[in-house]
Amino acid sequence: MYAVIWDDHHMLEAAVAPEAQRFLHETVAPALAPLAEDDYQFGPAVLLTTEARFVYVVDGAQVWWLVEWPPGIVAMRFGPEGAYEVARLPIEDDDHPVVELVTVPWSAQFDEADRADAGFARSSLETQEAWEQAMAPVQALGERLSAFLADEEAIEAWRNRAANSPWVRESFSP
Repeated sequence: MYAVIWDDHHMLEAAVAPEAQRFLHETVAPALAPLAEDDYQFGPAVLLTTEARFVYVVDGAQVWWLVEWPPGIVAMRFGPEGAYEVARLPIEDDDHPVVELVTVPWSAQFDEADRADAGFARSSLETQEAWEQAMAPVQALGERLSAFLADEEAIEAWRNRAANSPWVRESFSP
């Protein structure tokens, strides 16, 4: 299992700590609920437009997207078959392994010294291919969403609708 970030030219990866792996598999995975593509588009996708810290984690053929979103984490899991799953987990302990799983790569994304300290290195071809396959359906949806959001009025309507999503509403204001 690898956290992935990008530098100016490449995908980079670093191993995920065993306690964070256990938390994802034993606590988050059982809490995941299926999420329709439309509910993703008009819900968690809006988090990409915020200043929320997040990380992607390649886990076999699936990719986790973990977003620090008060009062905890929004966790999504994507797969190559186009499945979307989501859970919202209240986490208030800044020392929690999943918080570190988000904050360390986020910092490493922007700082070379943090990148080196966290052990990020150029991703293997296997990690890159798993990422591409798992994220292909999400990328296709993103392209359709970009076409839909052609003007300010459409963007405002999208953000207003997303503000009512149970996955983002407590901490989001359009």
